[in-house]
Amino acid sequence: ITAEYWTKRNPSGNMLILNTAELQAFNKRVRQVSPELVDLAALPAQVNGAPLKTAIMNYKALEGTQYVKGRVADNQYKELLKKLTNPQAIPAQIKVRYGVVVQRANIRNLPTEVGLFDTATDIYYDNLQETAIDPGEPVAIYHTSSNGQFYYVQSYNYRGWLSKYALGLTDRPTWLKYVQPEKFLVVSGKQYQLPVGKQHQDYQLGARILYKGEQDGKFVATVPERDLKGKFVEATLLLNKDANLSVGYLDYTENNIIRSAFKFYGNEYGWGGLLNSVDCSALIADAYRACGVILPRNAAQQKVTAGLNLDLTPLNHGQRLEAFKKLNPGSTIHLGKSHVMIYLGTVNGQPYVLHASSSYYEKDQKVYVRKVLVSDLNL
Repeated sequence: ITAEYWTKRNPSGNMLILNTAELQAFNKRVRQVSPELVDLAALPAQVNGAPLKTAIMNYKALEGTQYVKGRVADNQYKELLKKLTNPQAIPAQIKVRYGVVVQRANIRNLPTEVGLFDTATDIYYDNLQETAIDPGEPVAIYHTSSNGQFYYVQSYNYRGWLSKYALGLTDRPTWLKYVQPEKFLVVSGKQYQLPVGKQHQDYQLGARILYKGEQDGKFVATVPERDLKGKFVEATLLLNKDANLSVGYLDYTENNIIRSAFKFYGNEYGWGGLLNSVDCSALIADAYRACGVILPRNAAQQKVTAGLNLDLTPLNHGQRLEAFKKLNPGSTIHLGKSHVMIYLGTVNGQPYVLHASSSYYEKDQKVYVRKVLVSDLNL
């Protein structure tokens, strides 16, 4: 249950897999085969409103019986949520606006922070939660909710509703500095907290902070903020050099993927990034982005992205065990379309994985575990 155990068993895991130029080429292929990923720098100044209107009016999350604050969400409440999406205000051609995220926040399926759940007592699996986004992330703004409290935004790997208070509005040249930063620090710890004024900013593994150099033995960093009028402003901070920050990406090696993923070991499972934690696919995305590899957000999308791919479905149990022995530690293993894990290695013929596990089945009974844990694949 430690990274050191697995990295010591994998001495070749410190070899560089891809250098900077090769990483850039690989990430380009990832974008080509992953329609969920967007090259923000290549976005036009105007986009077609019709497909966005269709996406915004996808109210599938409201189907069936849903609970809000422990009570059934009635049709009147659901209609209110639909009205908040403000689809009638979407023009034929949308003029893109630009923002930079200033606090870790949730990207939502509908413009509300209030959760919708399948049962009255559930507090973990909010049907409106899509993902979490870190400070410093640039987003394109396409639309505004009818109450003016949420923007419909596009990040590099996700689209949805974001509180207007989570970002600052800016111009395209300033925005591009965050889309394509020349120099940056990467959060190499599980989380990193940065004091900003009377508050603080929370970053998660793999997030980037603009980097200007060094002064008095500290990092000089540019930190995103939002003024009282909602405009984006920047602050310069001196940051202590410690194990939670890396100048640029970590080397893309098998063992660095394993070390990064293990930072979350023992964490509570965080559906869509809730609870300031990770779900199965966020664990993968964070570990890989710390090494400079961009991936789609969700497990089903990660499964069909660029890279080597082996389908184990037609193999019997013994053939699968043999296949795992040949697998590189740090690779991902997918169960169907809904779960993804990081392969660690094989011990006494048993393959082991690290994953953010919501639940498993024991004698046909669902057992909730909700932890980032190590298990063998017999689970």
